[in-house]
Amino acid sequence: FGLPVVPSSQEFEERVVDKLAAQWRQSICRCYSNMMMNAAAPEVRLRLLIAGGDASIQPSFRKIIETSGTSASDEEHGKFELDFVCWGEEGLERIERARDGDTPFAMALIHVQLARQCNGASILSKIWEADPDLQIVVWDADGSDSCEEMLKQVCYSDRVVILTKPSDNFEVLQLVRSLCRKWQFIQEAKGKMAWLEKLVAVNAALITQEQEKFKTIFENSPEGIFQTAPCGRYLTANPALARIYGYASPAELMEKLTDIQTQLYVDPNRRFEFQ
Repeated sequence: FGLPVVPSSQEFEERVVDKLAAQWRQSICRCYSNMMMNAAAPEVRLRLLIAGGDASIQPSFRKIIETSGTSASDEEHGKFELDFVCWGEEGLERIERARDGDTPFAMALIHVQLARQCNGASILSKIWEADPDLQIVVWDADGSDSCEEMLKQVCYSDRVVILTKPSDNFEVLQLVRSLCRKWQFIQEAKGKMAWLEKLVAVNAALITQEQEKFKTIFENSPEGIFQTAPCGRYLTANPALARIYGYASPAELMEKLTDIQTQLYVDPNRRFEFQ
């Protein structure tokens, strides 16, 4: 019997792929536009926690940080906000509250005496459990060996720096700025990663939706749609094609027609026109 005229499944799939690509581009443009609209964020406040030390430390660091000038770079990267605590557990609670309240600290400066009282490496580990991104400076006024031992116990983490006396005010300020900028880079990277994950999820949902549409069209089309392998077997076939060829289901059609060239074509050489 003669070969019924059926539409090209390849052309149909190409149209679906083109539509998916167009929707992908539109989705990217929408997400990028939303990101740019949200880029005008409120003023950035870089929160610093000063823990331990005597009463003179608070005004000293406040003077260093808050009278550092307001250059264009300072305005771009954010302004500093200082918070002071006396004891390790109090500082840990403050860090946890700040994290839970979505106002995390960028850096903590811990006096070495307080670190010793709280078992140095142990308190650092607890702090990083509460906030893994927090940058820490341990201020060692005595130049003791305990800081070296502390660094060994935390495997010389790049999230902790030892500051020893005598230290110049500009040196302290530059250290604070560098660590806070590093913290900002980490937050920016996390934000971009979250945006990319959201974009992937949105487009995965779009692809799934289009696949469902294609499946509905494929299964309910009144015309035969199919894919074949070069060896002459059907890879896929819709119910309409099975009915056209007189089979009860696509599964039966693919089971019975295993060599299209010899079983289906009146002129077997016509098969080569589709290869």
